[in-house]
Amino acid sequence: MDQNDTPVSKKPRGVWIEDGILYAEYINEISLEEILENEKKSIHLINEHKIRCIPLVVLFRNIGKTEFKLSISDFGKTLATFNLFNRTSGIWVVGAEEELKQVISMASRIFVANRIKFADTLDEAKAAAMLLRSSSTSILEKDS
Repeated sequence: MDQNDTPVSKKPRGVWIEDGILYAEYINEISLEEILENEKKSIHLINEHKIRCIPLVVLFRNIGKTEFKLSISDFGKTLATFNLFNRTSGIWVVGAEEELKQVISMASRIFVANRIKFADTLDEAKAAAMLLRSSSTSILEKDS
C-alpha cells in the first residue's frame, strides 16, 4: 500500500456518526446509486439516534471529474429522494479536486443557495461542523 492508498479517514467507506457529526466517504468513484444508498443509510442512522438535525462531512478520495458520475439533474434527485438535506444543519466537502469543486459549487448554488462548503482538511471540516452539532435548523430552512 503506497501513500495514495492511505484512507482519508480511519472508518470504512460508507456512512457513520461520530462525535455528533454524520460522515459519508466515497472512494475512487461516485454515482447517483451510491449517493442514494448512503442517503438511505444516513437517514436510518439519524432516526436510530433520534437526531433532528446533524452536520454532514463528505469525504472524497481519488475522485476527479471523470470518476464523478453525476449530472446536475441527479443532484435534484438526491434532494428529493430521502430528504437528507432536511435533516442536515451544514455540509462540508473534503478532498474534492478543483473540477469537482466547480460541479458541486454549481449544484450548491442551484439547489441549496450556496450552502455546501469546502474544507481543505478533515480537521477543518470537523471543527466547522462541531459548531452546528446543536442546531435544529436544516440548510433548507436557513435564511440566505
